[in-house]
Amino acid sequence: MNFPLTIPATAINVGASEIVVPAYTLKALEYSVVYSDTRKIAQVTGLHPRQCRPLVLWEGDAYTAAGQWTDDDVSARVTELLGADPVAVIVALIKPPVRS
Repeated sequence: MNFPLTIPATAINVGASEIVVPAYTLKALEYSVVYSDTRKIAQVTGLHPRQCRPLVLWEGDAYTAAGQWTDDDVSARVTELLGADPVAVIVALIKPPVRS
């Protein structure tokens, strides 16, 4: 992944209003890992200052199968999940989840 990454301004709908999240330059991959053995989930927050949703690393059976993961495992998984278009993935995380 080549840095810096420029995350474009992103319009999000909050209720009846539209908010534009300003463009952001990601200079390095920095994040926080949050996990719960009880809920069987490991996720990443902090990829963007306005990130609304976490990037789920492992959940359920995949969390159990991952076993005792290391910082290197987390880094590799984040890179894998960001894929070939990390900007698109991060933009998707800025948008609030759709509520039914």
